[in-house]
Amino acid sequence: MPEAHSQPAVPLAKQDIAGRLDHLFVTIRHTDGTSYSTDEVVRWINAHRTPTSRERITALRRVGKPPKPAPAPDELAVLTEFFCLPSAYFTDPEPAPIDGPRQDQRIQQRLDGYRSGSIPQRLYYLFTTIVGPAKRPYPAADVARWINANGGHITTVYMQKLLTGERGKNPGEDYLRWISEFFAVPVSFFREVQPAPINGLHQSAVVLLRNNRAAELVQLYAQLTPGQQDAVHRLLAGIVDDNNSGAAPARGTP
Repeated sequence: MPEAHSQPAVPLAKQDIAGRLDHLFVTIRHTDGTSYSTDEVVRWINAHRTPTSRERITALRRVGKPPKPAPAPDELAVLTEFFCLPSAYFTDPEPAPIDGPRQDQRIQQRLDGYRSGSIPQRLYYLFTTIVGPAKRPYPAADVARWINANGGHITTVYMQKLLTGERGKNPGEDYLRWISEFFAVPVSFFREVQPAPINGLHQSAVVLLRNNRAAELVQLYAQLTPGQQDAVHRLLAGIVDDNNSGAAPARGTP
């Protein structure tokens, strides 16, 4: 479900920083209609600029309760940079209307450029493109746990520092090999000048299918007729929507 805060119908020019920031989350969305999450913004900032936190961004979005400390110009500039907007967005008396789909396109174009960037940028590309359940990036702790359970060795803290670039531009080959293993991509992704684009939907499914129950469901699904597959798809999509909205499951649903 989209992550957005409800706002009164106040003209953008009259809104404070919190209102203008929340307007970005409401207006600029992924192509599937979901809004960019606070976690996505925090992850991008931490990988490319001075680190921040989810709590800080949440405080900045809280309408009617000015955050402490007050946001500095540089802090606001980083937020507009994530959304590919001019830094004057927060200070302009009459900010220009935002074309949400166009801004999303710019964000995706920037992401695509990270494939041929630094190691932290390529890691960011992997974590953003190959996602887990609910289309959310895998936490660094989950990646570290899988690596350690399968013969490698890495700590969650070290994994996080690789993502933020604190461990330099050229981490050890062994670390890159195990991260590649987790995402089921060749380690050459980190070494090629221009690695091929990754099909996020396909690669996300490859990672999820390591779960035996998920793999078994796919095998069963493949044995159904096209009509039965459509019915199963609608049923599962409905259950997921109910879970996301907090509704009670339908009768007979575990």
